[in-house]
Amino acid sequence: RDDARALVLFRQSCGAGWWRGCGRLGESYLWGEGTPTDSERAIESFERACANHYAPSCFNAAIMYRRGMGVRQDQHLATERLRQACDLGVQNACPAGQSPGAKSDAEASGRSGV
Repeated sequence: RDDARALVLFRQSCGAGWWRGCGRLGESYLWGEGTPTDSERAIESFERACANHYAPSCFNAAIMYRRGMGVRQDQHLATERLRQACDLGVQNACPAGQSPGAKSDAEASGRSGV
């Protein structure tokens, strides 16, 4: 296992538009794998991947915002990223009783509960 080499490859893949690579790059920055920890770069990587519909990165960004992990704690952004992750298929991001990929009643009607 070569974390430093993996970091280089994740950067390259993210730069080439492979959103899973951006997500993995964010994890490397978050946990200090092959680089010193860097929450700012982690959230940037997660946000980039999330904006391009990579669900695990939406979930990871939500956790960072909810817990204030190296970023300003922001419950609104945490809720938005969890909603995106749920809509993209992450069960753990969904409110109780909602299936992944299914819009909530409020969202389906165009009303937002947040």
